[in-house]
Amino acid sequence: MSEQTEPHDSDGISIINDLVKYLRRFVVFSDSTDALVVALWCVHTHNMDLWVATPRLHVRSATRGTGKTRLLEILEQLTHCSVRSANATSAAIFRQIDSGTVTFILDEIDTVYGAKAGGDEQLRAVINAGYRRNSPILRSHQDGGRGTIQYEVFSAFALAGIGDLPATISSRCIPVTLHRRLPTEPVDLFDQRTARTETDILRNRIHNWLAKVSPALSTATPRIPASLHNRNEELARPLLAIAETASTALAKKAAHAISRALDHHADNDDDAEHLLADIRDVFEVKKVDRLPSKELLECLQTLETSPWATIRLTPYSLAQMIRPFGIAPQKLRTGATTRQGYYLDDFKPVFERYLPDSPTSHAGNPSGPQHTTNIKKRVPKADTNGPKKKTAKKKIKRDVRIEDPLHDLIDNFAEIESTWKTRGRK
Repeated sequence: MSEQTEPHDSDGISIINDLVKYLRRFVVFSDSTDALVVALWCVHTHNMDLWVATPRLHVRSATRGTGKTRLLEILEQLTHCSVRSANATSAAIFRQIDSGTVTFILDEIDTVYGAKAGGDEQLRAVINAGYRRNSPILRSHQDGGRGTIQYEVFSAFALAGIGDLPATISSRCIPVTLHRRLPTEPVDLFDQRTARTETDILRNRIHNWLAKVSPALSTATPRIPASLHNRNEELARPLLAIAETASTALAKKAAHAISRALDHHADNDDDAEHLLADIRDVFEVKKVDRLPSKELLECLQTLETSPWATIRLTPYSLAQMIRPFGIAPQKLRTGATTRQGYYLDDFKPVFERYLPDSPTSHAGNPSGPQHTTNIKKRVPKADTNGPKKKTAKKKIKRDVRIEDPLHDLIDNFAEIESTWKTRGRK
């Protein structure tokens, strides 16, 4: 969008700013920009026909008493055709969507997907498929016939609960984290009975503004921050389109707010990507081109911000977790010793593909982002020479990978012979 046509819609700016003020009257957000994210998300629910994908809003906290339910009560009155529930089944959601466009507001989602909950795979399928338009779910006829029913489940969802969601759901969410407020952070009491007067006015203003700007929104191509890639870009697009239609200044604030929320979201990646990031950090700190499996595991288990000590990774489970990335343990030869482990070169293309902030992604660009790590004090120093054996008479060339099984067998016999000689046996 050129500078000559910079948007400045006073109605849009006024509505979004008033939504932000209204939300802040009743809820203390852990970050001041989160209220803008929630306000834009509310607006996007009022014209779902414009969007190809709809971000889920995840209202989360570490404990109870942070205002999650209060925020959902407010969203119930500000969003389009809202249905609020603390225990909804997939079948009920199918029927509700059948009746028209709905905004689902689900509280206490941690009772379904929390650490001690069993999970609901049918509900997960609805939440995931409904994220993108034209992703229907098939079900059999209730009367037992051979035909099937195709449900279009594209709908907006707000989910609230303690803790995190499964990775497949959280990757479709923009998270908003709430903390318990301090005595010095007063809020107004939200009364659902009397609040309707104000929320109805706000909703009508949203409808009137969207009716005016819908043609522009339908063709909007908002500026996406460079830090947002793939699905995160898709999550941000509807909200940034709304903000940019109102004004460029508001769009810049929205880009910062959404990027910050999704950056915090990156801390909740699934275990496999988390593991890749930690392996990359270990290689960087130790400054080696290979690591035996045992040594890599010891380093991973020293990371205080990672779960590997409690998960109790073994060489086998480590290999299973990174196998989908096309990486497998290989024989590492150091001096007279052969051990199973991993070469950095095998990880480099995977780091570039799955970890965009990896230094290898900017190898040819000295001005590109540089990854830093805070684990230097916790990772043991590298033993680049390997175990020393006084009786090793033959120096074996390093940095050689031997793929021939016959050579491996000969090497194994040589090791056995060397061990027996060390013990004084022939």
